[in-house]
Amino acid sequence: MSRERTDTAGSSSSFGLRERSHTNGSMDMILESGAPTNMNSPAATPKRSSRVLSGSPVATGPAASSSYLKHWVDWVQRQPVPAFVLPPLKRFLVGFSADHDDTRTVMCIRGLDRVVFGTAAAADCVVLMGIQPPRYLWYMLSGAFCDVFQLLVDITLHLTIFPNDAALCWMSSFVLSIVARHTSHRYLVFGDYVPSYWQSLGRMYAGYSISIVLSTIFNYLITTGVAKVSHYVAYIFTLLWTGLANYFILKRLWKMGGPTPPGVPPTTNARTSSSSSSAAP
Repeated sequence: MSRERTDTAGSSSSFGLRERSHTNGSMDMILESGAPTNMNSPAATPKRSSRVLSGSPVATGPAASSSYLKHWVDWVQRQPVPAFVLPPLKRFLVGFSADHDDTRTVMCIRGLDRVVFGTAAAADCVVLMGIQPPRYLWYMLSGAFCDVFQLLVDITLHLTIFPNDAALCWMSSFVLSIVARHTSHRYLVFGDYVPSYWQSLGRMYAGYSISIVLSTIFNYLITTGVAKVSHYVAYIFTLLWTGLANYFILKRLWKMGGPTPPGVPPTTNARTSSSSSSAAP
């Protein structure tokens, strides 16, 4: 004889539930809303929280690299100038007094995040120990890194392809180093590519073309002409004057084709503007 429990008292009834057994051994759990649920079905099986089992998700790939880089940049920008350096440094800082009563903190570097995560150049926003270096100093630093890269390329070409031609080594290494110079100057000297990376790179090659031709001719004359200096003495002489000339070329060409700088009115066609103003009611 089947037996049915209709008593709602007990542990189940305390949660607003009623248990009902059946002859087939299955058990239904009826909520107070009246919808029966089979306890043997997979849908009724209680699920554990994945957050409890697996813990908090761990970032991997580019997201993790970006997080680590941001953490590193923030840490660098929180480092103060050492105490023994600060007193003599205050003489060169605007708004600071040289006496020991001025105990304000000066950070070693500020503005680095705008270069790494933004589009600004170090010359526009980075402050080192309270002093903002001039743009040409950043250009010299950027150029020095790229000169080392070009020198390594020159040595490789000299040992492998052009062992007896200093001018060809210079020209080839100069052409190959422009890609590195383009990237380095973007972050340290001139800022974001205008209007795009490839157009900016093409404009840089076009601007450097005259410098490549003249410097190659100069290098050829001093290595094979009257002077006949050695390969790397000629390399240094050629490098000195091309670096200065290239700075003024890039300063003029880098932002060409970009938006009009603040405070400078955009150029308009005078005939078009006058005709439109006369036609206006």
